[in-house]
Amino acid sequence: VGVSLAATGMGTVYIPVAHRVGSNLTYAKQLQLREALSETTAIQWAHNWKHDYRVLRQEGWLSSPPKRAADSMVAAWLTGEDATHRFGLKHLAKSHLGKDTKSFEEVFAGAGVGAVSPEEAAEYAGHDAEWSMQLGCLFWLKLQEQELTKWFWDTEMPFVFVLEEMERRGMLIDPARVGELETILRAKVEAITEEWDFLFPKVSITSGKQLQDFFIPSGYWDAGLVGKTAGGGAKMDKEAMEIFLANTDPGTL
Repeated sequence: VGVSLAATGMGTVYIPVAHRVGSNLTYAKQLQLREALSETTAIQWAHNWKHDYRVLRQEGWLSSPPKRAADSMVAAWLTGEDATHRFGLKHLAKSHLGKDTKSFEEVFAGAGVGAVSPEEAAEYAGHDAEWSMQLGCLFWLKLQEQELTKWFWDTEMPFVFVLEEMERRGMLIDPARVGELETILRAKVEAITEEWDFLFPKVSITSGKQLQDFFIPSGYWDAGLVGKTAGGGAKMDKEAMEIFLANTDPGTL
């Protein structure tokens, strides 16, 4: 129906392509814009690229993932955002940017975006684009502080599009074997979690922030041993954890 874009220092723009009310961008102009989106090397933030890429691919706007696609939802999760599994754009925009807006249902009253004019859709869609970019920039700083940028680019973002393709094409799996693996892994996770909760009942094993807040001030996490980030804080990445475990007597914790 339409594409909303935002750029740092330039505000937002809404591009109507299939509205039933009002005018839409000509097909020739759409082709030019599609080419620009495909060829740019600028970072392109979206909140849930897996969904957006599927839609843009179906509509012919993209034939392959953008060169530097970055997902603010994935970044929020990776940096240990304690959102109790609430990583939706509206929730994070309100909690981190102080932004609030009406829901999709309240704005479009069940009619759908295409049933209203581009002018009516522009504000709602513009917020989505702007807030995705702002959240992306915010969580990008956290990725840098935690030295997770390489993992973000090399592992998390490629997997977003692998997962999209798996869902789109379907997968051939062995349900019985998957069930066996689930049982094995669940038992291991439960055992590790139970032991962790006994040792550190006030620290969530899945929250990077809680881990930092507990281990570093308590003196357990020695920055001189594990190294420091560019910002001067103690590293908390995989390598730092391996160094910590190799040099720490569990009985001292």
